[in-house]
Amino acid sequence: MSQIRVEPETVLVSGPSPYMSKLKYLQTDSTSFVELDRSLEEQIALLLPDSLKLTVSDSLVTLSIVVEAKRTKFFDSVTVVPPKGFNLTKYAVVPETLSLTLEAPESLVDSLSRDDFEISFKRPAILRDSVRAALRTTLPEHVIIIAPLIDSVLIISRDENSGD
Repeated sequence: MSQIRVEPETVLVSGPSPYMSKLKYLQTDSTSFVELDRSLEEQIALLLPDSLKLTVSDSLVTLSIVVEAKRTKFFDSVTVVPPKGFNLTKYAVVPETLSLTLEAPESLVDSLSRDDFEISFKRPAILRDSVRAALRTTLPEHVIIIAPLIDSVLIISRDENSGD
């Protein structure tokens, strides 16, 4: 989770009335903050439309991004919950449980419990003696699974005569 602040929040702009009535906002120079893992403070230039001749009180803004540190939390033997109506007497799900390591912002990690997420799987269109089914996870915002890197479960028919 991050906190983003731009200073100043507003700038004083002046110019001819026909242009000013159409002006809703000013853009900044583009910059990328993909997978930002640390806080930063950066000055970014305001971009003025070429067609406008404006006087701006500040041509730079300061962008401050505070990134909260992350921590992990381990959960042992989390049950893989079958989708509604799935026949567990006819099919076994392997593995039935998973041990997970979740990563979350420090402010969330201590409060994370098993009630906050669910591991299930996508019901296969056709069930055979055995078939892989893609895992589905429901996680709180800003929480990710970092281990294990498993993406499916095996569904195996419990019918002893299914191969005959």
